Amino acid sequence: MRNIKLITNCERPPNYLMDISVKHWLANGFEPKDLIFLVNNISHFDMVDSLKKSYNIDAKRVNNINDIYDPNQCIVWDDLIEYDYGNYHDREHLIINSVQHKLLEEGVDVVIFLDRDELLWHESGNLINVLNTFNEPIIRARGVEVIQTADEGPLDLSKPLADQRSWFRWFPSKSKACITRTPVDWIIGRHGTKCGRWPHADTLAHPELQFHPEANVEEYPGLYLVHFDKIDINLVYKLRQESQDIFKTNNRHTGVIDEEEFEKWFTEAHRDLTPGRELYQDKEFLKKVGV
Repeated sequence: MRNIKLITNCERPPNYLMDISVKHWLANGFEPKDLIFLVNNISHFDMVDSLKKSYNIDAKRVNNINDIYDPNQCIVWDDLIEYDYGNYHDREHLIINSVQHKLLEEGVDVVIFLDRDELLWHESGNLINVLNTFNEPIIRARGVEVIQTADEGPLDLSKPLADQRSWFRWFPSKSKACITRTPVDWIIGRHGTKCGRWPHADTLAHPELQFHPEANVEEYPGLYLVHFDKIDINLVYKLRQESQDIFKTNNRHTGVIDEEEFEKWFTEAHRDLTPGRELYQDKEFLKKVGV
């Protein structure tokens, strides 16, 4: 069995997005010892305590990158304090790359980064087997967004997501090269690598990133990276408002709280007529995924 580590990050206590993700990670083969949480602790909370209360995970707090690897325990590192959202992501992606390099140097075989609104699923139903057997240096999952439509009501968090949402979009921007066996430098968001060998997969939006002679945007067969930040317009807007209280400045898309502009962002997928990227319905997909 390979030594696998999954990194994520946050700047606030666990919420419904993290609940969906962490519970799915743990139900699909990851163990608490496989998880690493990087925390921009501007909300002044105790992530070690939160993980115990929310998921019964016993985590260990470390204070520097030299202690980031522990083969036997979940790790929490309050890695920075940054109140500007844009600066946070600019600084954080450098730390994430350093952590990835450190883990691989320490003997980890596979390093994965997932945002707290992302989960991995393989159609075989055995994700861990895929992670233990793929031969490529890096693999890219197929990025699929779960999209609330006008016909779907507010999300009831006490009920399965599969019973309430059935519309999706393949969005190559979310097909991330975020699973690696070799040290690389990810670009911000882990959409691709800075070297260009595994570039941003949205070749239409980012032709300037397709510069490597052996650029590879292929998706690993049957592997999905499921994104659910757009599963409920009201819940997401509430998170946006929370972000305004947490971050002092925010010049990225997550800083948009004007209702008209926010709705335009949220419903962008509904208007996308790019061939292959249209919304499609699948009432069985989330049942298979297990959420």
